[in-house]
Amino acid sequence: MVLVSLLPPAGSVRCPNPEAVVGVLWAYARPDDGLEHVRAAPGEHDGRLRFALFLAPSGAPPAAAASALFRRAIQSSPLLAGFGFDVVNGALGGLSERFGPGN
Repeated sequence: MVLVSLLPPAGSVRCPNPEAVVGVLWAYARPDDGLEHVRAAPGEHDGRLRFALFLAPSGAPPAAAASALFRRAIQSSPLLAGFGFDVVNGALGGLSERFGPGN
């Protein structure tokens, strides 16, 4: 399992519909991502959406596969234009990658 936070664009607190973002992720997922299941929930007060990605074993480490999927979705989907993300390595509990606003 990999945990990902979707970061809103700088100066914005808009948060897209979680189900819509899950649909975008499935639309841009590739077989080598190993995506099996996605759970989404809105953050308490920070404008973020939180995701738990369940990935099948593949050649890439899970955090790298999740990063590739979110990067592809953000760069390709108008719904996610300007967004960024944080990937937390589920096994280690630490920040694996940050992409987007502020970087």
